Amino acid sequence: MCYSGGKDSTYTLYILKAEYNARVRFKTYAILLGKSSDIPLNIAGLFYVVDHQVIFENLERGPSMFQFLTRKEKFQKYKIHFAVEDVLDVKEISKATSHRCIDGSMKHSETKAVGSYYRFFFKSICQIRLRPDYSLFFDVLDLKSLISFLKKHGSNE
Repeated sequence: MCYSGGKDSTYTLYILKAEYNARVRFKTYAILLGKSSDIPLNIAGLFYVVDHQVIFENLERGPSMFQFLTRKEKFQKYKIHFAVEDVLDVKEISKATSHRCIDGSMKHSETKAVGSYYRFFFKSICQIRLRPDYSLFFDVLDLKSLISFLKKHGSNE
């Protein structure tokens, strides 16, 4: 799989390791859907943990064989980060619930985790509740591993 500009994931991890001078402890692809009571986003990128920092950033796409059909938009970098210790809770919720939290029609603290029946038939979204009191919502490629990692290493308050 390619992350950026035709470079493979090994090269991207090498760059991340050099940039942060630390080992990448977790990585996956994700789409940032938004923040609680904020505008909806739809930003695809790399979600990774370096040392004790969780980082999500979009990466510029490499050339596409269909790029001649579309007008190339100027790439705009988007990057967010927070400490693993700032994670108060992480859970799987429905996509509809995430949209209600993002548009402000539902409080992010009132969400309920989906059950196994829902998980079997529908796509779940990852809600990460953070200090001081807001949530981020991600559509994650490796959802179970991410939830397991953050529950193990995050704050348990």
